[in-house]
Amino acid sequence: MGFVKERLVTQYFQNSFEVFSEVDLKGGVAITYWDKNQKFDKIGVFSSHEYINKILKKVLNFKSFEAIDNLIYTQNKFDLQRLYEDHEDYEKIIGSNGREKRLTTSIFSQLPIFTEKSTSITDVEVLGLIRNIRITRYLPIKYLEDHPNLKFHKVILPKSNGTGKFGELLSTPLVAKPKKAYTQSFISIGAFKNKREADACLKYIKSKFLRTMLGVLKVTQDNNKDVWKYVPLQNFTKNSDVDWSKSVQEIDLQLYRKYNLTEEEIEFIEESIKPM
Repeated sequence: MGFVKERLVTQYFQNSFEVFSEVDLKGGVAITYWDKNQKFDKIGVFSSHEYINKILKKVLNFKSFEAIDNLIYTQNKFDLQRLYEDHEDYEKIIGSNGREKRLTTSIFSQLPIFTEKSTSITDVEVLGLIRNIRITRYLPIKYLEDHPNLKFHKVILPKSNGTGKFGELLSTPLVAKPKKAYTQSFISIGAFKNKREADACLKYIKSKFLRTMLGVLKVTQDNNKDVWKYVPLQNFTKNSDVDWSKSVQEIDLQLYRKYNLTEEEIEFIEESIKPM
C-alpha cells in the first residue's frame, strides 16, 4: 500500500491474538483512521517498541548510512543450455517446463547429476536440504551460471528462519569458501576476497545489534533480502572502525558506541536479543 495522507495509525498490536483470538498474524494488527478532510504525516517504519524506533532513527541518520542488503544474494542457477546439451532428458524433470534455472529446494532429489563425492577438480560444492537436513552435494561448475559470489568467500544462512519473533536466533550461519554454491533454501552475504573478512561478517551477523536492526522488518519466517534494508553495512577489512578480532560480545559494545546508543537502549537490546 502506498502512502495515503488521509490515513493515521491509531493503535498497533504486535500480538494479533489480542484482537483476533483465533488468528495468528505474524506482523501484528494495526488500527487505522481515515479522514478525507485531514492530512497526516507519513507513517514510515512502525514498531511497537519505543526503543527500536529510537535506535533505528540513530542508525539511519548515521553518516554515510548504507544498508547491507546490497551484499545479499539468492541461490545459484543452472546454465540450462549446457546442462541440456549433456542431459537432454533433464528438461522433462526440471520445473516450469524445463525453464526453471534456480537450484530449487528439492533439486538434490530430482536430478542424479548431484553426487555425494567430488568426481573432478572442476566440481563445486552445493549446499542444500534433504528432508530438512543440511546436505552437501557436488556438481560440475560448467552447469552453473556465473554468480556474484561463487568464486569468493561468503556467509550462507537459511532463507527461512524461526517465527519472526523479535530477538530470536539465526539458524547456524556459516562461512563458505570459494566454489561453494547453494540452493533456494539459503541466501548468502558478501563476496569477500579472503576468509578473514567473511569471518568478520559472520561475527556481525551473530551480534545482538545486527539482529535488533533485522528485527525491525523481519516479523515472519522469511529471511529475504528486503528485511535487511535497515541493517547497516560495516567495513569488514583491516581498516574498519570495528575491531573484528574481538568476541561477538565485545563487537556489540563497539557498535553501541559507534551509533551512540543510550544505556536504556543498550539494556533493551541486551535483554531482548538472545546471544549467539
